[in-house]
Amino acid sequence: MSTVKTADAYRNNRVGPVLRASSITRWGDEAAREDNPGKEIRVDDKLAYVRIDTDGELILRRKTLEEALGRPFKMSELEVNSVRSPVASRRRTITSASITNESFDRRQV
Repeated sequence: MSTVKTADAYRNNRVGPVLRASSITRWGDEAAREDNPGKEIRVDDKLAYVRIDTDGELILRRKTLEEALGRPFKMSELEVNSVRSPVASRRRTITSASITNESFDRRQV
């Protein structure tokens, strides 16, 4: 049984991708730290999948992932390797150069 209160759930602003375990997840942690300086990046490795997240907004840039992987990279590879879509309280912006995961306050919508 969950002990999380509804009021506390609104304070959870952690955002980021949940990815199948692969070479992308191994280097996604490194890229997330480089693309989000000064933020605490949390990596929750569950063997079959990896959750990479931080508070408020997480940016992953194609260029940074390419440098970490040592090969060309298409942002659509993140979607192919996603375990699930972002939840309704999150906003995801994908371009050919970056992916941005943001949280927003549901009470303002």
